[in-house]
Formats: sequence, structure tokens, C-alpha cells
Amino acid sequence: MTPWEVLEQEFRNSFIDYMENEWAFEELRKLKMMNGKVDEYIVKFRRLIHRAGLNKNDGANIRMFIQGLPTKLADIVIDMSQPNTFKEWAKATQLHQQGWMYKRSLRGIFEPSQQTETPYQEGSNQGHLI
Repeated sequence: MTPWEVLEQEFRNSFIDYMENEWAFEELRKLKMMNGKVDEYIVKFRRLIHRAGLNKNDGANIRMFIQGLPTKLADIVIDMSQPNTFKEWAKATQLHQQGWMYKRSLRGIFEPSQQTETPYQEGSNQGHLI
């Protein structure tokens, strides 16, 4: 552990919230990528995994990460990148989301006013890679 992690752990032990692990796990279970904000999703997932005291590379936790992604994005990542670790999943998810946004911008589909649109939206042709 780094000195910062030791300090953080000692602080948490002094002011422990006995329900924090359960709260973090419940939040993880409900966490979904929203509005195409992949970086925000990854940061929240990492933070909650840490607070829950879980290993981000454990297979069940990677599945939880995948379940929070739009299905079509998860399918693309699996088909094209076949990641195994959390780091590989995060990087591949960012890469494919960025590619999707780039393709849309090249075709003039994406405008700043449309930032709330969800890429890879299920049940819509807008979720397909163009």
C-alpha cells in the first residue's frame, strides 16, 4: 500500500461507517452508464468498488461492470477487444465509445445540443455503429 492508502485506511478505521461496504455494493449493483458518459461511469465504478472493498478484477465484479453498460456497447467490446481485466474493459469501452462518437460527428449527427442522447441505445437504430 502507498502511504496515501495507509493514511486513508487509518482515517476510515477511525471514522468507520459500518454500512459503507453494503451501501457501496448496492450502488454498484444499480450503477448504469448514462447519456454516453463512459468516463463518468468508469470513475464511479472504480470509486464504488474501492469503497465496497472489492477486487475490480474479480470475475463477478467485471460482470457487474459489463451489466452497467449499454448492451450493444458491451457486445462490441466483447466482439472486437475480448478484454479480461477491469483495466482492459475500461480502456476498450472508452475506445469503442470514442469511435462511435467520432463516426457520428463525421456524419454531422452529433451536435452539442444532442449530448444527452444515449449511444448504443437499445431498441433503436441510433445505437448501431455506423
